[in-house]
Amino acid sequence: MKLSNMAICASCGKEINGVAHIDCRMQLTCDDCWGDKSVIFSTVEGYPTGSHWSWNTKMMGKPIVTIDFDHTITDLCGACKVDGDRLAKIQPGAVEAITELSKDFTIKIFTGRRSVLQKIEIEEKLNKWGIPFDEVMINKPQACFMIDDRAVHHKSWKTTIEEIRGRLR
Repeated sequence: MKLSNMAICASCGKEINGVAHIDCRMQLTCDDCWGDKSVIFSTVEGYPTGSHWSWNTKMMGKPIVTIDFDHTITDLCGACKVDGDRLAKIQPGAVEAITELSKDFTIKIFTGRRSVLQKIEIEEKLNKWGIPFDEVMINKPQACFMIDDRAVHHKSWKTTIEEIRGRLR
């Protein structure tokens, strides 16, 4: 990227002369803010994941983690075929992992369910199970696969939390 003679840092507002960095929102950040501990980076072997991205907590608050409800927090969903009328159960380690994440992240739970009543049911279950959350979002896009540069493939809460810890510097 070429800079004109002068630009303004999106984080602190000071003038930038020369080299600057671009974050995921295409905003310029000065060297001081780029190295600021309030800016969280994700790297794998020294290279940022998801292209060049950062999350400036001074500007944007706590970083957001989105978590799917069915088959991620729970072991079943309403469409699962099981013997009898067994209700979905919470996956082992979900409460502990999400509680740990909630200390540093805003927690948004999402679901492919469509109705407001189902959203209320999910909120009630999360509260009953003691899972901290900031928001429940309905209408997740229906898809066979979701491909995203910031995705964490969930196999168990143990491996999920380990991967998130490993991505933070």
